[in-house]
Amino acid sequence: MTTQRMTIKLDYLPDRIVTPNGRGNWREVWQGKRQAKDDAMALIREQGWFHDPLPFADVTYHFHAGDSIARDMDNLIGGAKAFLDAFVTCGVIEKDDTKHIRFREPKYTYIQGGTPSTTITVEGEA
Repeated sequence: MTTQRMTIKLDYLPDRIVTPNGRGNWREVWQGKRQAKDDAMALIREQGWFHDPLPFADVTYHFHAGDSIARDMDNLIGGAKAFLDAFVTCGVIEKDDTKHIRFREPKYTYIQGGTPSTTITVEGEA
């Protein structure tokens, strides 16, 4: 078995509208989730995945903030759900349930004046 890994980096943090504490009408929430998933799918397809879906994978989130606003990590993780869904849709991971993925400790860094971003790494044995 060989270890397969894919990392994508989106140039933004999850939109507040798609987080568990976000508020908006159903259309705004749906559009936000759809856009996030589409963005992640584009990055995944750009890299290409030429393997079968991983039957089990470790998932790591790294959120980079460009300001000193305190953020709730639970909301960031919940807001990143659409990004993870893209890995399933593109065939990188089999499913995103507890039998198929394990979350590693998420990271949050703040760099004054830096560009906000979200990095997701999926790694597993194929």
